[in-house]
Amino acid sequence: QAGELALAVARYTGWPLAPRLRRVRRTAAQSGLDATARRRNLRDAFAWRGPSLAGQGIILVDDVLTTGSTAAACARALAGAAEVHVWVAARALPPEDRD
Repeated sequence: QAGELALAVARYTGWPLAPRLRRVRRTAAQSGLDATARRRNLRDAFAWRGPSLAGQGIILVDDVLTTGSTAAACARALAGAAEVHVWVAARALPPEDRD
């Protein structure tokens, strides 16, 4: 879903789409994991497979933000970028805020 959202953003804005961030390690499903387990699960799971990002501003598109673990793991893989902005379509509420 995130890839489809990123494609829509690129088409709407005219900004280039560079889908070179890749999952390089299989991970367990994030659902049901607490924040600590989510971070551990995604450690070193993503890598940038493109040209240098030095000095570049990046927009990272995600479909749903729960704990931010996936976005943080992806942002770490984009090391060297001048800045990484995370755009999400939806924010999951923490369990204590759900009614």
